[in-house]
Amino acid sequence: MQLAEITYVPELPNDVIQDATYEIAANKALVVGNSHRFFNKYPAKYIPHIPRWAISKYLGPEDDGILDPFCGSGTTLVEGMLQGKNGYGIDVDPFARLLTKVKTRPFSSVELRTLDRTVLAIRNRIEQSVPITIELPPIPDITKWFREDIIDKLIKIKQLIIAETGGEGVIFDYLSIVLAGIIRKVSNAENGSPKPYISTRFPKDPQDPYLYFFKIQELYREALGQFSHEIFNQTNFGLQRVVPDIKLVGTDARDFVLDKKIKLAVTSPPYINAFDYVRSLKFENLWLGLADPDDLLEIRRQHVGTESLGERGRNDNLTEVFNIPSLDSAIYELRESDSKRASIVTAFFEDMRKNLGRVYNALDDNGTYVIVIGDSLIRGVEIPTADILASMGNEFGFKLELKFQYVIRDRYLHIPRGGKGGLIKLDRIIVLRK
Repeated sequence: MQLAEITYVPELPNDVIQDATYEIAANKALVVGNSHRFFNKYPAKYIPHIPRWAISKYLGPEDDGILDPFCGSGTTLVEGMLQGKNGYGIDVDPFARLLTKVKTRPFSSVELRTLDRTVLAIRNRIEQSVPITIELPPIPDITKWFREDIIDKLIKIKQLIIAETGGEGVIFDYLSIVLAGIIRKVSNAENGSPKPYISTRFPKDPQDPYLYFFKIQELYREALGQFSHEIFNQTNFGLQRVVPDIKLVGTDARDFVLDKKIKLAVTSPPYINAFDYVRSLKFENLWLGLADPDDLLEIRRQHVGTESLGERGRNDNLTEVFNIPSLDSAIYELRESDSKRASIVTAFFEDMRKNLGRVYNALDDNGTYVIVIGDSLIRGVEIPTADILASMGNEFGFKLELKFQYVIRDRYLHIPRGGKGGLIKLDRIIVLRK
């Protein structure tokens, strides 16, 4: 198969060429700058260049309101704020919602000074004896995943965060994200795998929680200061009258209503059957007390693209024919070899159909929905996901205005998949016009 010609750019050009393939050789300082740096290993996080380009291209100076119905780590909404736009976010995962909340909350100079004093107080008490009053997180086989001395140190950090902040407020939320940022590195689980697992061939020497917590805090503090400076500078110099406001308006991208119409939605929905987000983020959710194991089971059932179908999960009626030839033939072919995968693919597109309908209703006339997603190869069957979603959008009145793709760099998914799934090398972008 002939490879597509690749255009190398530092940022997407305003006038993207139809069907072109780009590789973005990004300025690393911009990629990890601002609050994008927080929890940089969020699974399948997409690059900020796409929402940055979409906001610049499809929202004029007087236009406001951007929606990300699968907001994940908040990349779209941070980019919206940096361009002075209010936004709405939706995500099923509680850790994703907290991360987005923290990443989109600039600190005033007073709050930054209070944060610095709080961190200093924690540092001063970290080696002192502190009575522990909080319980261990409900992680099954916790001593398998964390050494006992590591558990003691993590509990002490969490206790001191609560003690110095009262267990609520913007500083508590920020320090909770710092704590989440060290969980994987101090565990026995591999650092590079999306799913927690312990390598017996290459045993890991975990980081010291005390040293690593303050190291990560310094990185995040620098990013928070930079982000806050950027946002408040816009206000101080009259570029914006007020600091942009981000609202987290729900947990279900298939069923939501906004309080007003918006001009632009930009998102990267889950890939089909590629990531188990709940498993990837379970330690962070459990250590922060955002969910318990039963909650995580329910969250998995609610994920778009979930594998939790059947008696122990969702009980969807998945007999529908989509009347999209490429999709119907792929599902038929999958049913011949793997009925479970066929059901997962069917459920994914039923969920995405609901999402397309909700976003269509949320958009102003002539509004735009930009979707970033990779095509999939499941059990040897190609699923042209982007083209299928473009066809599905027609049902609601969307018109495909533009499509192109970019080469995925800095891939998170390094693990072999035993021939059960393909390696997604390109992210495809479709621009749907209402």
